[in-house]
Amino acid sequence: MRQIIIWQRSGGLNFNPGYFLPTYEVIYLIAKPNFRLAPKANALGDVWRIPQEANNPHPAPFPVELAQRCINSTTGQIVLDPFIGSGTTAMAAEMARRAWVGMEISADYCKLASERINAVRRMIR
Repeated sequence: MRQIIIWQRSGGLNFNPGYFLPTYEVIYLIAKPNFRLAPKANALGDVWRIPQEANNPHPAPFPVELAQRCINSTTGQIVLDPFIGSGTTAMAAEMARRAWVGMEISADYCKLASERINAVRRMIR
């Protein structure tokens, strides 16, 4: 584990009266010893204030901009998302012209992800 990045989001819903409203999520940068960020990516801080995703039927979507920042901060050419959900990471990988692999067990989310990814492909052609 190399570093912790905080995605500071603008609140959300809290159904548990025993906890404060969560307003951030943790991103773990896990890398091999010789890993280096893409040129100039080290100028980014470790707290990222990015608005939440809107108009996404997934119950816990994150914004495409968040995935884009993660992907564009590296020189890796293949992006892995083991929980592809609504396809946000794959969309960001498509925009960055990177190969990607996604996994999802929900047929409904696979369909949603496919629709969103195809929309991005039509947009960037």
